[in-house]
This record gives sequence, C-alpha cells and structure tokens, in this order.
Amino acid sequence: MIILRLKQATAGQHVLSLFWITTSISGHGMSIGSETNRGISDILIKDLTLDGTTSGIRIKSDSSRGGIVENVKVENVCLRDNKWPITLDTAYEGKNGNLIPWYHHILLKNVSGNGGKVVLNGYDSDHTLDVTFDGVKIDNLQGWHQQNAVVHVAEGGLTPAPSTITNATAVKTAYTCEGKWLPFPATRQ
Repeated sequence: MIILRLKQATAGQHVLSLFWITTSISGHGMSIGSETNRGISDILIKDLTLDGTTSGIRIKSDSSRGGIVENVKVENVCLRDNKWPITLDTAYEGKNGNLIPWYHHILLKNVSGNGGKVVLNGYDSDHTLDVTFDGVKIDNLQGWHQQNAVVHVAEGGLTPAPSTITNATAVKTAYTCEGKWLPFPATRQ
C-alpha cells in the first residue's frame, strides 16, 4: 500500500504534487478520498495497471468529510479481478455531517477491466455525480449500482452500459492490456 500525505493548502493556495504508480498487485487500488473537505481538483491518473485489488478506480467520501471533487481524468488503465473496478461513492462509511461530497467532470477514458461491479453513488438530486465514460469496457461485469448519477458516454463508447442508458455506443476498439500484467507474485529484479 502507498499512502501519500500532501501539504494542506490554505484558502487561495494551489498545491501541485506529482507522483507515479504504474502497477498495483493486491491492496485497495487507486483511491481519492475519503478526506475531500478542502476539495480536490485537476487530477490526472494515467497508464495504471491494477491487478487483484479490492477496488480499481475509487473516489470516496461522505458528508462528514466531503467536498467538491472535480476535473479528474483517468486514462489508459488496466483492471483485472477487482471486486469493484470503478467506484465513485459519496456515502462511503455512511457518516453524517454538513460537508456534502459533490463529484463532477469525472472522465474515464481507455479503461479495460474484467469482473466486479461498478458503483456510481451521487449524494442527492441536487448534488448528482457527473461522470463520462469514453472507451471503457469491462468484461464479465456483475452489474451496476447507480444512484443520483448522471452518466455520459462519449464517442469511444461504454461496454456494457447500465440499463439506464439506452443509446450508449458500444466500445469498438478496447484499450489493450496485453503485456501490462506482471507475473504474480511479482519478483524484484
């Protein structure tokens, strides 16, 4: 597990942090949150392989520590054997408070996965989760949980699409994960 603790910004400050994680075998996956009360924005997650992690891509918070999460782009990601390959959840741990988590302008592009369930859980009808899928394909998906979420499907498509989207374009050319999987258990060279 990798834990990053970033400098806390005060009002008007912008903190820039750069880090690279290319492969994760087991563990919790790539998570943003649960502390989002100062807001999180302008995040790029790119060229990532998550193999056997509990979650794949996850943004999590609740109203005890929520805030705005916006302008997050997840691109070129390989997911395999994740219980929840994609989880965007504003009710993580279900604690109550007045710090409303609100996720918008979230883009998942060129994501390939296998198995698990997708969870899209917005806070309420006034603070809906807003996410765009562009070239996202998850084989053997066990289902969708979608509540207070606005789902957009861009030109690259979404396969399989939830039943709430009737005109989604299927993915024509899935992002390839060939050669990205490390032998398990990974050995150090």
